[in-house]
Amino acid sequence: MGDETHIIENLANAFHFDLKSSVSPTTQPLLPKESHTHHRTYTPTRKDTSCRIPKNIAHRGYKAKFPENTLNAFIHAVDVGADGLEADIHISRDGVVVISHDASLKRCFGINKRIVDCDWSYLQSLRTLKSPHEPMPRLADLLSYLAEPDQAHISLMLDIKLSNDPETVMRSLSHTIHSIPPPASTPWDKRISLGVWAAKYLPPQQTHLPTFRPTIITYSLLYARQFLHIPHISLSVNQKVLMNPLCGRRFLRHVQARGIPLFVWTVNEENLMRWAVRRCEVVQGVVTDDPVLFERVCRGIQDGEDGDVEGGGYGLNRSLPLHHHSENYIDKLTHSQCVMVVLAALVSALCGAVLLVLQYEDLRALKRGVRYVDRRSYDEEEKGGEGKEEVKMLMLYEDQDGV
Repeated sequence: MGDETHIIENLANAFHFDLKSSVSPTTQPLLPKESHTHHRTYTPTRKDTSCRIPKNIAHRGYKAKFPENTLNAFIHAVDVGADGLEADIHISRDGVVVISHDASLKRCFGINKRIVDCDWSYLQSLRTLKSPHEPMPRLADLLSYLAEPDQAHISLMLDIKLSNDPETVMRSLSHTIHSIPPPASTPWDKRISLGVWAAKYLPPQQTHLPTFRPTIITYSLLYARQFLHIPHISLSVNQKVLMNPLCGRRFLRHVQARGIPLFVWTVNEENLMRWAVRRCEVVQGVVTDDPVLFERVCRGIQDGEDGDVEGGGYGLNRSLPLHHHSENYIDKLTHSQCVMVVLAALVSALCGAVLLVLQYEDLRALKRGVRYVDRRSYDEEEKGGEGKEEVKMLMLYEDQDGV
């Protein structure tokens, strides 16, 4: 595990902030923002008649009912209505891309070993501690399922853990993804997003999977702001960090103004799901352990339940003056949820500062503007030659101005 992970976990523990439950990433673009396959629509106000319900993204599959990150969990998530899947990946000792949240086998399989120290021949023999006892799948197994015509509308977000070497993991991902033919109508680069936690993963991603959209996964708004000017990128942010009434609201405005796809995680309570749906203009997907509950919440909104949608309500008490309708009041946050929002803001600020220090050089490289240049001489064309010179430049930072 990298230095960033250890430091961030220590900061979180100091504030009793549960990173394991609320910082499990999703990133995602599940689909580019112009593509809205199988989205449900509703009319929240008379001014906005086209707002789409955010995507229902199953966190590690149907984690609430089945062993996480297993093929059974993914299949059942799709069966109950998930629009997308979130899966964590690691690389085995012999280079196989496997699906697991933890680098260690201890929590899910009861084996005190690391995935990177085991070959696939051994890993495939293991079974989860949780019933029904399931094997660890490879990414290739999940892609084979998603390549079936009936699943062509399902998107996949890969969460690439910080313990993975950037060059190695991107090269292995490229080999695995290109080994499984997708349906002709939906190529993989329109369905798969590459969720990364650090800027250092972007250069090898552009080398090995240049047509795929990267997603910055983070629980720090300060760190996320460093990527707002990068083209063809999306963001996956811890929901409670975004619920900060000051920094969160401002950040959402910036994201919406730039048209950046935004996903939130991990959302398991009904009122927090409604919070995300109310921000459908900017939130494109909700990562949840319980896709059935999210589907029920969305259906209730479509059917006009949960308050007066036209008035922006969800239980809004119209006897109160407008200035009393705070974000927390409208969404009926519990006391413990309010505390978690405050703690999330503190952890976010501290972790963001740590990340900016530890990843200074990587972020500086982005701000210089050019990440990848493939230059062939233009002299051939200028001299009337047949060979046309080609220049490829990926501008990872179009605008040097801060947010």
